[in-house]
Amino acid sequence: MTLTKGPQAFTRREYARRLAATKAAMEKAGLDALFITDHANLVWLSGFTAESAYVEQSLVVDPGADEPLLCVRAMDAPAAIHESYLDRDKIVAFPEHLVANPQRNGYDHMVDRMRECGLSGGRIGVEFGTLSFVAAKQLVQAFENAELVDATSLVTWLRLPKSDEEVAVMEAVGKVSDAAMLAAVDTIGTGVPESAAVRAAVDVMIGGVDDVKPTHLKQPAFCTTPLTGTSHVAWSDHVYTAGSQINIELGASCHRYYTGLMRTVHVGPPPDRLRRLHDAESEGLERALEEARPGNRCADVANAFHRVLERHGFQKVSRCGYAIGINWTEVSASLKPGDETILTENMSFHLMLGNWLEEDFGYAFSETFVVAPTGGRTLSTCPRELFIR
Repeated sequence: MTLTKGPQAFTRREYARRLAATKAAMEKAGLDALFITDHANLVWLSGFTAESAYVEQSLVVDPGADEPLLCVRAMDAPAAIHESYLDRDKIVAFPEHLVANPQRNGYDHMVDRMRECGLSGGRIGVEFGTLSFVAAKQLVQAFENAELVDATSLVTWLRLPKSDEEVAVMEAVGKVSDAAMLAAVDTIGTGVPESAAVRAAVDVMIGGVDDVKPTHLKQPAFCTTPLTGTSHVAWSDHVYTAGSQINIELGASCHRYYTGLMRTVHVGPPPDRLRRLHDAESEGLERALEEARPGNRCADVANAFHRVLERHGFQKVSRCGYAIGINWTEVSASLKPGDETILTENMSFHLMLGNWLEEDFGYAFSETFVVAPTGGRTLSTCPRELFIR
C-alpha cells in the first residue's frame, strides 16, 4: 500500500519561505548547490524529523528547483514520505549496503544523484563543520569536478529569526514545559525518590497539556545536592531530605522545536546565599529582557544582567543564553559580552541564567523568549520563584 502524507507541521508557504531565504543566501555566496548535513537544518528545510541522523543523511538545495532533494536510509524513506512536505520523487533512498561501509556511504549516494541532475560541478557549499574528518575527506573525493566551500553556518543563521508559525509552536510547547516543571516541583519533598519527580515531569512532556501534544523528548537534567555546582547530569537514586537543593532544566518539544525552562527547588528553608542569589538573578532577568528589543545587540542583553548581578555581589562566568529552536541549541548568536549580533523581531533565545559558583554550589533559572519591540516576550508563565518544598 502506498503511504500518504501525514499532517504537516507547517504550511507549504512556510517551507517556501525557508527555501527562498536559503536560495537568496546561496546567491549571495555564489553557490551553485548546497549540500546540507546538519540535522537541524535538514529538519528546517524538509519537515522530516525522524531519529535517523546517526547515518549519513543529507539534503541538497538546487537554486533552480522548487523543492530540495532529501537522501535518507531506505528504511527511513517511508517516514520521509509521510512527514516531509517534499514530493515523493524528491526523496532519495540509499541502500542498506552503504550503512557502516568504510568505502562508500549515504553521502556518496546523494552525490551520484546530483551527477544525474547535473549538480555535481561548479561551486558547492558543504556543511563541513558537521562532518568527521573521514566523511569530509570522502566527500571532497566524491566531488572531484567541483569547487567545495565551507557553508556550515549559512542555513543555521537563517533559522535565528523565527516566523510567526514557528513562534506559535514554541509558545504552545512552552505551556507543556511550564506544566512539566510544576509537576516535578509538586512531587518533590522529604523522603521522595528523585525518580518520582523526574517521572512526573516526563509524563507531562510526553502526554502534553490541553490540545498541545509533544512529539519529541529530551532528557531533563536534575542536579541535586551535592551536584548543584554542575549542570548536565541525569537523575539518580537520590532520596530527597531536608536541605536538598534541586536544579532542574527541562524543555518540551513539538516537531523538534524546544522551549527550555530552568528553576531551583529547595527542600525546607533555603540558605541565605541561595535566597540572595535568586533575588539578584530575578532582578537581572527583568533588566535583560528589557534590552531584548530590535536594534539592540546580544551583548546589551548580557551586559544588563551582569550589571545587576555584580551590584548584588555575584558574578556569572558562563554566557547568559543562546539561540534556541530545533534540537534545542542553535549554533549562532549568544547572549554574552562581545557578541555584536543585532537583534531582530522574533529571534528566539534561551535566557539561561544558571550560575555555578563553586564545585558544590550552583543555581538554575531561565526563560525562553522572543525578541519583541517592547522587550523580550517570554514563552513561559511558570512562577519565577525559588520553590520551597
